[in-house]
Amino acid sequence: MMKRIFALVTVFVLLWGCAAAGETAEPEQPVYRIEEKKYPLYFTSTDIKSDNDFPLYFVDGADDLPFADLGDWCEVLRNFFGDAEGFEGYQLMATVEDMSPGIVFIERENGSTMTCDFDDGEIVFTDFNAFRSDSSGLYINLAAVSSSNPDVVDVLGVTSRRERRGKSLILELRRKYGIPMIAQDGKYLIPLQTLSYLNLSGINYSGFFNGKEMMICSVNEITNADRDMVMALFSNGFLSAELWGLAGTKTASYAERVAFCVEMISQADEEGRLFIEKQKEARKGSLAEMYYSAPGGKRSEALASYSYGELCMELDNEYGLQDAHNINGFAEYFAQTGLTDKLLDLDASVADAAVGELTDYWFDDGHSAFLSNSYLAEFAGETWNNGFSTMNSADRNDTIGNIRQKYTDADIPYYEFGDTAIITLDEFSIHPYYSKYSDYYRLAENGELADDTISRIIKAHRLITRENSPVRKVVLDLSYNGGGATNGAVFALCWFLGNAQVSFTDPVTGAESTVSFRADVNLDHQYDDRDNLSDLDLYCLISPESFSCGNLVPWAFKADGRVTLLGKTSGGGSCVVRRLSTSWGGCFQISGAQRVSFVKNGAYYDVDRGVEPDYFIRDYNNFYDRQALVEFINGLR
Repeated sequence: MMKRIFALVTVFVLLWGCAAAGETAEPEQPVYRIEEKKYPLYFTSTDIKSDNDFPLYFVDGADDLPFADLGDWCEVLRNFFGDAEGFEGYQLMATVEDMSPGIVFIERENGSTMTCDFDDGEIVFTDFNAFRSDSSGLYINLAAVSSSNPDVVDVLGVTSRRERRGKSLILELRRKYGIPMIAQDGKYLIPLQTLSYLNLSGINYSGFFNGKEMMICSVNEITNADRDMVMALFSNGFLSAELWGLAGTKTASYAERVAFCVEMISQADEEGRLFIEKQKEARKGSLAEMYYSAPGGKRSEALASYSYGELCMELDNEYGLQDAHNINGFAEYFAQTGLTDKLLDLDASVADAAVGELTDYWFDDGHSAFLSNSYLAEFAGETWNNGFSTMNSADRNDTIGNIRQKYTDADIPYYEFGDTAIITLDEFSIHPYYSKYSDYYRLAENGELADDTISRIIKAHRLITRENSPVRKVVLDLSYNGGGATNGAVFALCWFLGNAQVSFTDPVTGAESTVSFRADVNLDHQYDDRDNLSDLDLYCLISPESFSCGNLVPWAFKADGRVTLLGKTSGGGSCVVRRLSTSWGGCFQISGAQRVSFVKNGAYYDVDRGVEPDYFIRDYNNFYDRQALVEFINGLR
């Protein structure tokens, strides 16, 4: 059994002493030419810069493939998570195994370990889920509660839980994926991207390097300026499909197409011009602007080769729908779909487009999508096709949206007709961003509740439960809800059911989790029956556009049995979104390994195919003509 050295010093102090080499029959390890360079390091924004430049290491002349020393990296994790909300008490300690200087143990305060075996070229996690977990005490904390203590009352809290730990995870980096691990000259080097995936992707963060700076931030932070502009102009009504199509006939590149539209809008509409200037101003000084300021170019052969293996490793362990897609390993899948050569191409634009084809055409699962290009490449636009499911969903979304526009009452968040209240939630959102749930007490007291899910429900609850309220039936309209924040969905469940159970599984590690939640909807600092509507007749309106969390909620209603489902079968979407980066610097998202499930007879079942309504409504006009909907409901009893 391997003997471990336990440090008697403060956590995060790393012991880097190599034992004297003895006689061995093992083949000699290669000697690498290693060059150290230091770069500015930014955390989450350009305003937060490390006092010291961060050392990166480059092997055998590949200056676009950075490695990090485990000692330096653990110090970065300490600094980052030490200031991160939800990771209070986060600790980490690394030691070198005394009999073999090729083994480094990294242990978290919760007892989970990450063992880096440089001799065998593998990394072993005793519990991958626990190693990436926050400090709430929950094994899988997808509702972002601050504590698992049932005695702590917050706007959203935990009352009980059942958790099954996952199996150990062995990542054969060198043998299976060609990912190098180098122990040389007292340094323990692993590629920056590999460490970023293993230690940061659990919260959708990554480490980015553009040849000039290193940054640790949310994957959502690294966005393409042109694509951001297009999305903003479309969503705010300044850019039409006709203008966008015209621009496509007059320009050769995505950047030129965007520039054409910006110029046309600026010339035609003063309000549009001011909006465009505001969008550009908001981007100034951002990490994204800094990231894309670096010069582009080709990938080195070393980076392209490593990137392919790294992507295979990440997807093998992170994509949650491998069984449904009949994927037996991503190296095989890339060969079957014709993506291998594209992903290995030295042109980063070609590799970016291959990732876009993978997520948008082949995965085609409603969650997976290409997000932004590498700093090495221009954003090529969606030069790949969307999958059949995505195109069908887009057509259906347009159809439903056009019908709904005819009924002005359908857009009202809270609508009363007779004894029926209809609450419309087109997404699940939380505001302010990164705030604690306890902030809602202060916001409500000061009359500052925003237009997010929790705030809408708090306001609706006050109206429904007001003195002499006529409301006896409540309809939650999720027919246009494409998902969003899991905690917003859980809050809605608690509002209808009181005690709400949410279950997740991880098909990669085998972990299972069922957590019971309560919500303090009336903000009186206690959980009781005055926080829910379980004494009323409850309904939920769903459609094929009820996706992700918009599918989670009706599934939970179905399992509970107290809420009547109306409409058409929901759209599915069982996986929690995982946002990742590529080692050459692009960003994408996938259906992650944690899957929403329902529990029956103690077993966990997937909800990806959607849930059937109790009462079918064929015509979407009868969804959004609120009087017709209420009459339909009244006819059920």
